[in-house]
Amino acid sequence: MYTQFYPLFGESQERTAEGAAPNLYSSLIDDLSQLNFADADDRRAFPPTLHSIFARHGLFGLTTQVEHGGLALPLQEAIDLISATASFDISAASTLVIHNFLALPCIEAAPHVPEQRRVMWGATRGDLCAFALTEPGAGSAPRHIEASAFMHVDRVRITGRKIWIGLADWARWIVCFARASGPDAKGRLVGVLVDRQAPGLKVTHEHRTRGFAWHYPKYSGVPRCRGAERLRALSRSRRLGSSII
Repeated sequence: MYTQFYPLFGESQERTAEGAAPNLYSSLIDDLSQLNFADADDRRAFPPTLHSIFARHGLFGLTTQVEHGGLALPLQEAIDLISATASFDISAASTLVIHNFLALPCIEAAPHVPEQRRVMWGATRGDLCAFALTEPGAGSAPRHIEASAFMHVDRVRITGRKIWIGLADWARWIVCFARASGPDAKGRLVGVLVDRQAPGLKVTHEHRTRGFAWHYPKYSGVPRCRGAERLRALSRSRRLGSSII
């Protein structure tokens, strides 16, 4: 099982959005200017220090609340930082979009998830989070999703196939949407936080588009483990149903 410890910030090191955005912007530009993105597509890899640069500047928690290790930046300031990154490399910017604006908000909005603080703390410091919604026969239409999440007491087993999932092969966590099955499930749409190392989870193909790397993960009875928990997102009923999308 993947294990990593993240030191808490002291008072002098605490991340805060107040007055930090202009300095963060210029510092990020300076650091990205030192990297070579020219052959990134050919090598199918980011510059070796890009991930650590993002982590050092707090870009893995742009709008996440401070108590979860994020910067809690206003949306426009977060967009400005991503735009600055995109001026160097669109794949690097898309990584920040998927992680910060698709996957991470689902986890942050689910306080009932065991060890949520640990998961969020790791995610804001570099544990990438992917977002699995699209399916071969459904596109991104939630009502047509066929992947199933069999739920029994506190266990979840996912079976299905997803496509066009950026970051899937590099993520620490995957937020996967599926149709609930099992006693009293009623076929509602649920989100499941899946550990990338969960048995049965396999990335079968990488579609090599220019500037982006899309993956096709396949779930073959992926069981619930320490890092696979049901998510409830913010909705009127505070339950995770079709209104989450």
